[in-house]
Amino acid sequence: GKILIPQLGDLVLSYSRDRYKDETAKNITGILYKISYKLGRPNTATLMCGNDMCDIPFSSLMVLHTRDKN
Repeated sequence: GKILIPQLGDLVLSYSRDRYKDETAKNITGILYKISYKLGRPNTATLMCGNDMCDIPFSSLMVLHTRDKN
């Protein structure tokens, strides 16, 4: 397999954990709706999570399923 870069419309998983706090990691799955860039690089992402929109760091994303490129 190869590393997939998240694209709009992909089903993604965000896995993040604050290393300074003793809490469990946050897992959020959703459809990648928007990518915000800072200095030409992806910075944050907006996911459609059910009826909600979730803003998360782009670097925490893993692609679960890519959308069809028809």
